[in-house]
Amino acid sequence: MPKSDEKRRDDFPQPIKTLLAKRVNFRCSNPECRQPTIGPGMKKSATVSIGVAAHISGAAPNGPRFNAVLTADERKSADNGIWLCRRCDKIIDSDENAYSEELLQDWKQTAEATTHLELKGLKAVRDNQALLRKLESDMPALFAEMRTDLAEHPFSRDFVLIKREWSFNGDPNNVILMYYFNDHPHLRPMVQVLENRELVRNVTHTNVERFRMEEAFVDYLKTDPP
Repeated sequence: MPKSDEKRRDDFPQPIKTLLAKRVNFRCSNPECRQPTIGPGMKKSATVSIGVAAHISGAAPNGPRFNAVLTADERKSADNGIWLCRRCDKIIDSDENAYSEELLQDWKQTAEATTHLELKGLKAVRDNQALLRKLESDMPALFAEMRTDLAEHPFSRDFVLIKREWSFNGDPNNVILMYYFNDHPHLRPMVQVLENRELVRNVTHTNVERFRMEEAFVDYLKTDPP
């Protein structure tokens, strides 16, 4: 490769960096992070930034995820950029096999859509499709059962955690879904993860653990599995 090509780097101009940051409200686009990347410094007139306009396809021929098909203008355009905190920027470039162009585009689209909904006063973190797909890959059997249950009972939202040998008197006017410890060895910690992600709420009021699905989670479960 000619030395001129080795040194070539298609960096973003400052207006593109500013655009990428503003479109996600200066938050990291990694759905597992969402770290604010700008804030006040020690001096009243100063700010501190830990944000980076990262290239989805590498800026240079030897860079991570470099795509030789792109032109220089395409490589340094907003379409090829994603706003990240410095930590996540380092992570995606240190393990490029785990962070593909497709995944980073998914992060970007999700972060921008989330920010758009937040501008309307809606809490959109729960709508993160990338996160939901990851959770489903971690607990496929439970998600599959929930999908089947919602197909049969589309207006049900509450479910209980129970053993098959236990008895449970539900609400005759409301179908309560049941998930059994016998079928899912790690049922309680899996549901705890869903609760931590604000996908379900604990509404227990008896000695049986009871949860309620949030609508964003229900909407995801009613779509075709990934």
